[in-house]
Amino acid sequence: MDALARAVAAKLLANVVNLTPVGLGTFDENGRRVTQGGTLRRGWSVEKISSGRYSVINPVPYALYVEEGHRQTPGRYVPAIGRQLKTSWVPGKHMLNDAIAQTKKEVPQICRELSIFTGGRR
Repeated sequence: MDALARAVAAKLLANVVNLTPVGLGTFDENGRRVTQGGTLRRGWSVEKISSGRYSVINPVPYALYVEEGHRQTPGRYVPAIGRQLKTSWVPGKHMLNDAIAQTKKEVPQICRELSIFTGGRR
């Protein structure tokens, strides 16, 4: 059972990483790149909670806002992106929710593959 849970967690991790958007990074006042994008994508990991239980997490502080969406103040200038905000609500990307739905569809295939590799043993 632990092998199945581990395989499903690994598949979920791969799916959520692929669905996570990558930003451009931040730029200084001259337009030169200060930081590289991809922090959110690199933040995903799997933690083992107990035998047969795993958790896919992202400790990046703004992960929840990208997943669920967030409010902002229209007209406010943001130096990091070099422009003013236009809308009051930014919709979420739902990368984790979409990855969970995608992974649920792939569980039967994971089970079949595990049964081949383990010779039918659990």
